[in-house]
Amino acid sequence: MKTKLVWQCDDAGYLIGRAAADESPLEPGVFLIPFGAVATKPPHSLTAKQEWRWLAGAWKVVDARPTPAPSPPEQRLADFLKANPDITALLSR
Repeated sequence: MKTKLVWQCDDAGYLIGRAAADESPLEPGVFLIPFGAVATKPPHSLTAKQEWRWLAGAWKVVDARPTPAPSPPEQRLADFLKANPDITALLSR
């Protein structure tokens, strides 16, 4: 099966990496592009203060979004246990 390189975007259109599009088993020469991915390669590299965003069918250079500070491990554990009450119940035994 053939594959084609595509560029994966998040829900807001920001480039998050590369992905592979597999060739359709029913239509040779047609590639199944993953949701949120585009077949158009970004034109060039950017500085650390910029990133690519897919808008209106084209790549746009935008200012880089600030990287959120990671939450402390205790908060991540509390969030996990809140989202998974079955695990909390097992730990309470």
